[in-house]
Amino acid sequence: MTAWKALFRKELRVGSLGFIMILGIELAVIILGLYLQIRGQQKLAVSVTGVFLIGCHFFYLFGYLMINVIIEKKTLHLWLNHPLPGWSLLAAKLAGGVVGMTVSLFIACIYTWTGFMISGQMNNVPEGLHIYRIAAAAIFFLYWVAIYGGITFLLIWLAFRCMRTRVGRAAWLLMIFILGLAVFLIGKLTQAGVTTALMDWGPLPEPAYRFFVSASLARELDLSSMPVYLGNFVVDLVIMLIFYGLSSWLLDRKMEVG
Repeated sequence: MTAWKALFRKELRVGSLGFIMILGIELAVIILGLYLQIRGQQKLAVSVTGVFLIGCHFFYLFGYLMINVIIEKKTLHLWLNHPLPGWSLLAAKLAGGVVGMTVSLFIACIYTWTGFMISGQMNNVPEGLHIYRIAAAAIFFLYWVAIYGGITFLLIWLAFRCMRTRVGRAAWLLMIFILGLAVFLIGKLTQAGVTTALMDWGPLPEPAYRFFVSASLARELDLSSMPVYLGNFVVDLVIMLIFYGLSSWLLDRKMEVG
């Protein structure tokens, strides 16, 4: 555990540049929103830019890890020769990204909440709508998608690196072909109804909706026509575990410096 903590601290140091770059972009958008709100007399400028910033965090880990591996390219041999197993190395990278994402997301949420309070939009929330509970669920979903994206990036990057050491520059064409084929197959499976059969099962019970929305408001919004399926999360979790396992296997067995 001590070795992993040291690795985690190292990942925080390596990832600090990516964190600062992303934070700089975030602060630039915040300043723009404040300028439009104060000088441009745009009542919803802070709220709108805040929601935009929060939405961008769906891609935070993907972008963070991309910057991270570019920075670490020249010291990749040191990372590969680390005595810890591949899954532990990848976990340290993901954990470092999640820490940076949490700080960035906290800033974006406070900024957005302030914008809604200043604009008076919080006074227009329909009665029976538990806004903070919905916000907590949305943040959970945001982390879920961001981690999914981060794990997917690690698999793509490791697969590309393994191909690069074997086929050289042709790895780019091979990777584009594989990704295109994957998108094509997913599209075909979706059209055939396979993905629906696999994922659209176990709808959330009505009491779960009432936790976020009152019964009267749920009927008014007709939430029953927009079911949330537990199957989506179960299948996504299985895919993430498979991707993570494949990434660890590639790192342990196939990865070479080149």
